[in-house]
Amino acid sequence: MKPLRLEMTAFGPFAGKEVVDFRDLRGARLFLIHGDTGAGKSTILDGICTALYGVSAGGERTPEQLRSDHADPDTMTELQLDFAIGDACYRVQRFPAQERPKKRGEGVILENASATLWRLASDQPGAAVVEVLAERKVSTVLERVHELIGFEVAQFRRVVVLPQGQFRDLLSAGAKEREDILRALFDTAAYSRAEQDLKRRASALKRDIDDRGARREGLLSSEGVVTHDELLAKIEGKQRAQRVLSAEAKQAADAAAACERMLEQGKQRHARFQQRDDAEDARARLAAEAESVEAERQRHLHGTEALGLVPAYDALQGAKKKRAERTDKRDRAAAEAKTRLAEVERAREAAGAAAEERAKRDERQGEYERLDKLAGFAREWARRVTAREKAERGLDAAVASKASAETARDSAQTALAVLDAELLALADSPAQLAEAEAEVKATAARLAQHQQAAALTEAVRKLSEARDRAEAQCARAQAALDTATVTVRALQTAMRVGRAAILAQELEPGQPCPVCGSAEHPAPAGGHEQLPSDEDLAAAEKAQGEAQAALTTAQQALTAAAATLDAKRELQAAQLAALDGESLPAAEQRAQHAVQLRDTALARTRRRAEAQTQRAGLASAEAEARKAYEEARDAETVARNQQQEAEKEEAAALALLGGEPQDPEDLSARAAALQTLLRTAEAAHEAAQAVLQQAETEHTKSTSAETAAVDELAAAQAEVDAAERAWAEALQASPFTDEAGFTAARMSKEALAQNHARVRAHEDALKEVQARLTALDAELAGQARPQLDTLEAAAQRAREDSQRATKRQGEEANSLERARQVCADYEAAQQAVAALEQRYLLVDGLAKVANGTNSAKINLHRFVLASFLDEVLLQASQHLAKTSRGRYRLVRRTTQGDGRTAQGLDLDIDDHYTGEQRPATTLSGGEGFLAALALALGLADVVQAHFGGIRIETVFVDEGFGSLDAETLDLAVETLLELQQTGRMVGVISHVSELKERIDVQLEVTKHERGSRTRFRLPGYRVS
Repeated sequence: MKPLRLEMTAFGPFAGKEVVDFRDLRGARLFLIHGDTGAGKSTILDGICTALYGVSAGGERTPEQLRSDHADPDTMTELQLDFAIGDACYRVQRFPAQERPKKRGEGVILENASATLWRLASDQPGAAVVEVLAERKVSTVLERVHELIGFEVAQFRRVVVLPQGQFRDLLSAGAKEREDILRALFDTAAYSRAEQDLKRRASALKRDIDDRGARREGLLSSEGVVTHDELLAKIEGKQRAQRVLSAEAKQAADAAAACERMLEQGKQRHARFQQRDDAEDARARLAAEAESVEAERQRHLHGTEALGLVPAYDALQGAKKKRAERTDKRDRAAAEAKTRLAEVERAREAAGAAAEERAKRDERQGEYERLDKLAGFAREWARRVTAREKAERGLDAAVASKASAETARDSAQTALAVLDAELLALADSPAQLAEAEAEVKATAARLAQHQQAAALTEAVRKLSEARDRAEAQCARAQAALDTATVTVRALQTAMRVGRAAILAQELEPGQPCPVCGSAEHPAPAGGHEQLPSDEDLAAAEKAQGEAQAALTTAQQALTAAAATLDAKRELQAAQLAALDGESLPAAEQRAQHAVQLRDTALARTRRRAEAQTQRAGLASAEAEARKAYEEARDAETVARNQQQEAEKEEAAALALLGGEPQDPEDLSARAAALQTLLRTAEAAHEAAQAVLQQAETEHTKSTSAETAAVDELAAAQAEVDAAERAWAEALQASPFTDEAGFTAARMSKEALAQNHARVRAHEDALKEVQARLTALDAELAGQARPQLDTLEAAAQRAREDSQRATKRQGEEANSLERARQVCADYEAAQQAVAALEQRYLLVDGLAKVANGTNSAKINLHRFVLASFLDEVLLQASQHLAKTSRGRYRLVRRTTQGDGRTAQGLDLDIDDHYTGEQRPATTLSGGEGFLAALALALGLADVVQAHFGGIRIETVFVDEGFGSLDAETLDLAVETLLELQQTGRMVGVISHVSELKERIDVQLEVTKHERGSRTRFRLPGYRVS
């Protein structure tokens, strides 16, 4: 991830919109972020981290707590970051949860957090948005950021942004905390899950083996046996029994089949006898129906005769129906004509009343016009009353505004007078400050002399002690020399005596002595066994020489110490003489008093400068207040004139109303009521005329309809008379004596057809039954009716015998099959348990090893973390070797603990100067910073190497350089310069002034009263 452009609004010390465009670096990869304490250097890292993840870089404060105290209440806190990952570019915008003033009314409203993520077309300024990847929902945007960058916020803080206060966490953390950090960075949760999964699988396999073993033994118990051999013997016995039962079941089944065949034959013969009985019953039933069938035949004959009279009879009935309809129509027409006549009379009366009401139109029109005019006057008067009241309110407001402006003017003038008095009192503060600073310098110089004198006194004391030690050393060296000299002399004497004793042993009486030549030997020497060796003498002489050299060295050291002591004593005496007997506490008290006076004078001088600034502001405020008072006074005069003019206009409008106020709404309502009455009367007159005309038209129509109905009734009566004559003639020519006989015999054509069909069906059925009886009598001649009960009982007994034999055979077969299945299940269970036991041995062994039951006492998850840590330390040591000039190397401690801690993740320092390993926490402040920096850089190298989709193109380092000496600082900067050669952008946050000289590309953060600002400084460029 590489930042392109950061935009912060109302965030931290940045009150307005602050833009940090990293493209202004113009290709530079190493730059310094510097500024005063509290200016907002670390806030830039907070802005990047909060824009991406919604939390600050250090995590100490929430985004809500990072809202700028200088920001306008209506300005929303907003972060927007354009960043690149490889060739792809993105923009993320984030609004933290925050309060804002309500748009209407007082109070505030809480705005929920929101975020949006876009993909951009390029990394150029003003690049277009190509796609919206996520919007509004904060959690969705965070998920997409994780996917794009490859880091969660904890990893981002450790690898990309190294925040102040947390920079050395990974180096100085305990093994358990380091384990948590590495787990988050390298996402090794899968290995922890593997440990638990192996342990869980081993337990599950053990339970499965126990369960399967229990079920295996239960299989034998279910068959009432104890061993597998007993089960096999039981199966063999059941197989022999099965063969016998199968033969018995077959014999019973054959007997049952024979009985079934005899029963079936009896049923067939019995069915033929039953058919003959049914045919006999049918013939008897048909014979009993012969009388009713004859009656049906007579009905059919009469119905056929009546069929010829139907047209004449139906014509007569139709004519009578038509006459009744025409009579009813004539009656209705007469009633309608009477009703319409009454409506005409009512309409004539209503039209007369409407005409009378319409005649009052002129009188009402005049009254309407008078009321409408008065309503206009009343509305004008009401408008002028409102204008007068508004003018009075304006006058009241102007009076209040003038009073407020007068109070503000007086307050400003009073404050200005007070400030002038204070400035007068502080007029001598610059002179006092100059005197106080001179006194501070003088007392500081005096105090430095005292400190030098104290240092010389301490040096004389130490040199005196050194001289005393040198004198003692000389004495010890002289004693050692004396002892060595005595030893040498003793050894030389002993050697001489010893050699004489040896020669004495060789003397023989009468033989000349090899030393003196005498042949007499009166007192030969003895004790030759004490003779020292040449080596003893050489060693003693060597010790004597060393003692002499040591004495010479000690004497030289004593001489040098005495000379140095004398020189220091002379300097001490001169320094003490210059102090004139003044004591160090007195000088310190004097210096402290001078500092206090200087601080007081400095405070007064600062207050004078502040007061001068305040006076300029107050003078401007007083002038503005005075101007506001004069404007308010003029506004009061204008408002008073407007109020008086409004009163005059109100009186003029009231005069048009006759001097009495009237309600314009009431007058308008009365005028509207008259206008409505005029319109209603006109409409009622027109409606009444229309109703009268319509009623007369309807009455004419009803009279015509009544006349036509009378004519139609006369024609219908003529048709009835003709139909009655035709019916009488037809009835006289028929076999029926009257209309009742015809009606009783009358049948429809369909009914006649149905009657004829029933008669024919009876005749056909009687013929068929007689033929069936004749055939059955011939078939059953000489045969007896079978006894079905006897045959059925015999077949039932045979069936039951067969079923019992089959059941016994089936039960035994099932028992045999169960035994065989139990045997197969037992053998399968035996094999499964054996396979599971083999698998359990493997899985349980792996689980124990993975969970730390091994010689190293380290579990799989921690082993993987240790492997990652080894890679990190290898990379980190390369960086650390450069900054420490080959002295230090980071290593992982490999000694075994008790297994209760995070084994294998402790860090040590391999010190090449001492050849020893020691804990990394023993490093000094500056050394610790370099080691932490090397560890962070190594961590970034390894994370990028292992996670191919993660591109670490930027590293920010926040503080820590202040603990480095000049030489080490140079090495640290060289390391960062080498790091940028890899293509990474490196940002360093520091207040160390030396870094400004070593890193010429800088992002300057400047603190102001109303918020901080940023700008880039490049050699040859100045970017605002």
